[in-house]
Formats: sequence, structure tokens, C-alpha cells
Amino acid sequence: MVFSTGVNNQMKRLILGLIIGISELGFAAGTAQRLNQNGVALCADRNAKTDSDCYDPVSYLKDQKAEKVGLENSKKYRAKYKDATYVFSSQGHLDAFNQNPEAFLPQFGGWCAYAVAAKKEKVDIDPKSFHVQDGKLLLFYNGFLSDTRDTWLHDKAKDSKTYLEEANKNWPSTITKEP
Repeated sequence: MVFSTGVNNQMKRLILGLIIGISELGFAAGTAQRLNQNGVALCADRNAKTDSDCYDPVSYLKDQKAEKVGLENSKKYRAKYKDATYVFSSQGHLDAFNQNPEAFLPQFGGWCAYAVAAKKEKVDIDPKSFHVQDGKLLLFYNGFLSDTRDTWLHDKAKDSKTYLEEANKNWPSTITKEP
């Protein structure tokens, strides 16, 4: 089939536009980190437009608890790292994070560790459902259907070490999937 130069250029522009559009959709769909509308990590609701229901990443590892930051502290103690914003309950926690951010980041982009391990999927989490394993913060879905943290820790067929190995193996192919 022969096209005139004008049609050929139009076709090239159309194909290029489709390629760019598809790649942009793929990038958006492949959001690695679980963030709220403001780009803040570790929030209860990804659709929230405020940061009052977000959690301090340092509290999980230093204090062994999920500490909700609250609106006032979320405005006062903030740090941006790797395209995400983190909020803190105190200046001390902010300072600890700034000294070594990688030590406090949730694994698997803050998505449910069990879902990554067992199903190669991104599933929302409950920020209060967590486990620190091998010094890493793991978050889990805990809702009407199940408590995946309980499964991770008490599955008779598989131990938590095996789940973590599977999640680490599955994450590179899961990272680009739509949640």
C-alpha cells in the first residue's frame, strides 16, 4: 500500500502518539509506591486529600508501633525521599529518617507484603497491620475478607521467611502492575 507523504506523516504522528499514550498509561499504572493524593506514604486512605491519617515510618521500627501523625505534625515534620513524602510524629523521628531513610522505608512500596508474595498483586493495606522482619517494615491488608498479617505469621504450610523470599522474588514483576 502506498501513502502520499502527508498521509504517511499523519500516520507516523498517530502511531507515535499511541506509543507515548500507552507508555504514559503504563507508567501511571505501574506506580511503585502506595501514596495518598498528596504523595504521602503510609496513609490509611490512598484517596485522602489530607495527611491527618498518615503514619510515622520511624515509629514502626524504633517504637514497634504504628503511630498516627495527626494533621498538625504532618505539616510540621515532613521529608521527601524517592518521589514520596513521609510525615513524622516528632523532630527526633524526622532526624532519624533523614540520617538513613532506606532503613525506614516500607517494603514493596507500602503495598501488602502477603499479596506480593502469594499473588504477585498490589493490595491496599491497613497501616496498623505491620510486622518487622529482618529489620524491614512489612505492611498487610486487614479487612473484612482476611488478616494477611496473621496468615504471614501463622500459616502452617509456609513460614514467614519463605513468604518474604517469595515477595522479594515477585516484587520486580509486581511493581508495574495496577493495584
